[in-house]
Amino acid sequence: MATSDTAEKGQSTNRRRPILGTASLIVLGVVLVGYLLTVAGIRGSRFHEFDGVSGPDAPSVLMQAEPTPWQRYETGSTSRLAILLTDPDSPWLGLVHAMRSFGVPVTVTRDIDRALGHRVVLVYPMVAGSVLSPDELSRLAAFPREGGTLLATNVLGGGLEAVFGFSSTVESRRRFAIDLAGGDQPLLAPYTQPVERRLPLGNAALHESSIGSVAYLGPREPPLALYDDGTPAIVWRSFGQGRAYAIGFDIGDYFHRGHHRRHLDANRGYVNE
Repeated sequence: MATSDTAEKGQSTNRRRPILGTASLIVLGVVLVGYLLTVAGIRGSRFHEFDGVSGPDAPSVLMQAEPTPWQRYETGSTSRLAILLTDPDSPWLGLVHAMRSFGVPVTVTRDIDRALGHRVVLVYPMVAGSVLSPDELSRLAAFPREGGTLLATNVLGGGLEAVFGFSSTVESRRRFAIDLAGGDQPLLAPYTQPVERRLPLGNAALHESSIGSVAYLGPREPPLALYDDGTPAIVWRSFGQGRAYAIGFDIGDYFHRGHHRRHLDANRGYVNE
């Protein structure tokens, strides 16, 4: 009987221990939180007042954010690179900031007459029948044939495939790098270092997709650059003195992502690299 009583008392004691332990933790937690709030000066609206220092008399007002108008960059002589803007809602400002940081003077315009008055024209962010009229597309096609240099990102339509020297396109978000082509390419001769010859678009180890890209299939000339899947990233065609170049990704979006740390980990280093 004594053995039974001892066993029952032991069971009763074991049942009370978790309850007491939980209550003790709750009390300890309340005391700790109260202490931390007191130290932080939160409880009782406590704050530290600096003698002899006062703030502004008027309340601070947050300015309303307004998009930068592209017209701010439409001035300049015809010696500048002309950016023919086909979509004002694109990340064109990232492109302009990048060009200016590179020391490349630019003029942004939506007027094709103004753009074609320059020797070098970059059509951004795309070439397609949805953003350019048939007359504008025809005039762009004639520009390199007349000795001008025409560059474009995302050539997706408008019947200018032959002008840029390719036959069809394939879009993807599963390309993570661009490699400059080897061989005898005078335009690429200055780029000799490995870090110069590969442009990362994202990090496949950390992200399932990269920025959008367009591959230009059936190139007329050897491509200037290839994606990591082997498809052409930058193609071109020569018209004597004139040239046409098609770039398969949105360079404005790429620069914009880099400036705002949204680059899908395409950076090679944390800073200063």
